[in-house]
Amino acid sequence: MKKNTLILCIAAFLIVAIIAVAFLIGNGDSDPGTPLPTPTPTASPNEVIPPKGDIVPFDKVVDPTPTPYNPSGTTPTASTTGSTNPSITPTPTVDLKYGYNTFMANANSIKSMFAGKVDVTSIGKSEFGREIVCFRLGKSDAEHKLLMVAGVNGSEYGASLIMMKQIETYLSSLDEVYRSGRTYKSIFDFCSIYFIPMLNPDGIEININGIGSVPADKQAAVTSILNLGGTNDFSLWNANGEGVDVSINFGTGTVPSTSLSTSPAMSGYPGTPFSTKSAQAVKTLCENNEFLLTTVYSGCGKFVDWCFGNEDNITSILYSNIIANRSGYTKIANGPTPEECITVSLSQWFVSQYNKSGVTLMVGAGTSAPYTQADLDDMWDSLSAIPPYLAYLGDISEGEETANPDEFITIEPTFENTLSVPF
Repeated sequence: MKKNTLILCIAAFLIVAIIAVAFLIGNGDSDPGTPLPTPTPTASPNEVIPPKGDIVPFDKVVDPTPTPYNPSGTTPTASTTGSTNPSITPTPTVDLKYGYNTFMANANSIKSMFAGKVDVTSIGKSEFGREIVCFRLGKSDAEHKLLMVAGVNGSEYGASLIMMKQIETYLSSLDEVYRSGRTYKSIFDFCSIYFIPMLNPDGIEININGIGSVPADKQAAVTSILNLGGTNDFSLWNANGEGVDVSINFGTGTVPSTSLSTSPAMSGYPGTPFSTKSAQAVKTLCENNEFLLTTVYSGCGKFVDWCFGNEDNITSILYSNIIANRSGYTKIANGPTPEECITVSLSQWFVSQYNKSGVTLMVGAGTSAPYTQADLDDMWDSLSAIPPYLAYLGDISEGEETANPDEFITIEPTFENTLSVPF
């Protein structure tokens, strides 16, 4: 009898133990305080792609709405606090918003976490006093330099989010080997990259948070501009806080167009060239640095806008072929020229001003905002591999005047297809 009782007790204990283990396995991921492991992406034998870091909350971004206007105290400092990361897991239909406050929290976290490895500075202030932040990966006196810009239009905060995650990802793996025995750090020290993730912070804030993000003495003017557009929907806002379209504030077009506004508007008003503080800031940065290439994440459609009358330049051909190949985007065959253009964008101004390569990557398949998780996944897959590869190549024009452009885009041709890092 005692033997049977003992056997029953042991059996009961084993059943309880099995149920407990099954419960823990099935529910271990439900604890929001336990970070899920980040899958390690595969790469070709010669190119190592790091897993994404976790400072920038790509899978948990829901910017607070509305955000009261308060730009004071927002300059990046060596803060020891991490970014605010609301414990909201979005569904594929959620509009993932990435506003100025979350961006600045992330900037502070990156500056603190990677102190001594990244230079985080403000290159100017917007019309409403928000910082225009620039991140430099690599040495200030590097032999070569690249410029990458995002967040040009108010609805393009998704591109800002992607660029911030690129910065964090590369910084997290500076000591890792990228390819050919060279680490990310050695590549960026040879060819540094200047990132401006949010060139138009006022426009992004208005697009996401509406009139509450506007200073009290500017709200009447912003509301008037909105009403002139025949809508009360701030999510259509692309201009800066004064109704000037930053994306086309870099020159004067030579071809008149009725599609452009002749007064401040939500979008489409070019204003006087370089009248916006955003355009002024990036212009000064270019004047103080000899950039080989300027790449802008702006627009949509998965196109590469690259030549602006420079279609016979071998370096422009090489860079645009590389970017198109790595992103999977389509090169625009016959774009505008300085002699025949309606407007002038940042990359087009850079081409005409410096006779160097300037590329606008028209990211995403559809319109800009709102963004879903699938949109961000697609943008990451297209864009994440481009900056380090461009830095690795450095100045491809040196000694390559007669080079076959295909030489630079057939190395590891499946690279972008093997990259798989979910947000």
